[in-house]
Amino acid sequence: NAFLFEGKFENPSQIAQAALQSTKDFKEANDREKVDLITGRPTGLTTWSPPPLKVYKANWDASVDRVHSRMGVGVVIRNWEGSVTATLSSSRCIFPDAKLAEAMAALRAVLFCKQIGISRVLLEGDALNVVNDINSEAKDWSSVGLIIQDIKTELQNLEYGSVHFISRNSNCIAHCLAKNALKLS
Repeated sequence: NAFLFEGKFENPSQIAQAALQSTKDFKEANDREKVDLITGRPTGLTTWSPPPLKVYKANWDASVDRVHSRMGVGVVIRNWEGSVTATLSSSRCIFPDAKLAEAMAALRAVLFCKQIGISRVLLEGDALNVVNDINSEAKDWSSVGLIIQDIKTELQNLEYGSVHFISRNSNCIAHCLAKNALKLS
């Protein structure tokens, strides 16, 4: 968006580094041990696990600003060694509910992978209901269901496509990219 509207090109690596630094700063600010309110056990931060060899991992997230009727999408793509390959931050003037926003973000992640030539991808998101719907055989003709069907179709057209749920703690970079996307015009 900065390139299109302001003529400024921002290197995807710089955007990813800024997101990583924001995540690091956040973790340092909250360095004390946290306890799950239900189980009473410590909730440790999870670590990144690599996808299979020659498969990319694309984490997605969505953010909704109801006051300004905007939606932000964040996607970070890493290779099987963990190196950031590409990032995406985009926003739209739309007023979706959380599930619709997450489904739209998942679709954007798949399309972004295809756009940059990735045909073997493991998608990860922290919206369990969307992940379950994508992995379900059930048909749903609602607006969310139609987007889910588009995701399934796009995944079938890939050499390898899989969708997994991850915790919010494991999706920090995509979350930061989605939040920052709300600031884009």
